[in-house]
Amino acid sequence: MAIKKEAGQSTGTTTVSRKPRIEPIAFLLNGEAVFSASESADATVGPASFAVVPDPLRANIPAVAPSGSPLPQQEVDFAELADGTLVEMIEDPNNSANSLFAIYSNRTVHYAATVDCGDRVLVPLPRGQGIFKHVRLARGAQPCATVALFGGIATLILACVDMSMSDASLIAAFVMSTWFIESLPVAPYLALVGLPRSGKTTLLEVLNQVCRQPLLTADITSAAFYEVYEKFSPTLLVDETLTARNRRELFHLLKTGTTRGSVILRKGHSLKAFGPKVISCTELPNDAALNSRCVIIPMQETNRTKSRETD
Repeated sequence: MAIKKEAGQSTGTTTVSRKPRIEPIAFLLNGEAVFSASESADATVGPASFAVVPDPLRANIPAVAPSGSPLPQQEVDFAELADGTLVEMIEDPNNSANSLFAIYSNRTVHYAATVDCGDRVLVPLPRGQGIFKHVRLARGAQPCATVALFGGIATLILACVDMSMSDASLIAAFVMSTWFIESLPVAPYLALVGLPRSGKTTLLEVLNQVCRQPLLTADITSAAFYEVYEKFSPTLLVDETLTARNRRELFHLLKTGTTRGSVILRKGHSLKAFGPKVISCTELPNDAALNSRCVIIPMQETNRTKSRETD
């Protein structure tokens, strides 16, 4: 879910905006609370309070479109409507093969299969569609306190991987940023660099549990890359980047995705690649431009084989 910003441009029924005020909201990913955000008149950090309503029909938020609606359908993973309502695709908690929407408006969250936007009906991406079936989705929403959630993510990282608190805090900040990527002008990148047994793959598995719409892969072709980003904005997690079949092509794809609005032209088509990404490798890629786009996290070899207990 993204942040509604104070000033912006409106296109149709969605809004692109800037300078957010943040009120913490949590999404449940695999049973754990994960950060999201929305506009608030009070930007102070503290416990959030809102109602989670199972009934999706309310007077002050978009109605569920009838199944026989004649309006054209638009598949989306996220939308910010003109009135500030936030629509986020989640996994149906009753059926993991389906997706639906969590809708946040006037400090209330409810769920719906579709959203009527007046001139069209928003529908979630089909859960079993191609690569998308490998993407993890949140399964609900609940209020949270930003500081406590941030600390909880850092604690989880430290319980699974040997690293400093400062590095764990930096990674926790990255995780939280993935939940409002629509509001960021630059996509954050992490580079996990270390020898075998340094915990790179373990950390990627942790990130695959707590980032927004994570997609964990050991390799990805250009066609698959563009297919992913044409439909939604995942957090791409690439394991052992230097072993990819076409490293030069992969590095080029990664370099194009840091700046919002930047597109790639291929055979008369404009393609986008904007979104948060994490790469892991045994040494930094021989690509200064890509390295300059990354926050580099050095990983050290460890003999630890068990996770630490957390509260």
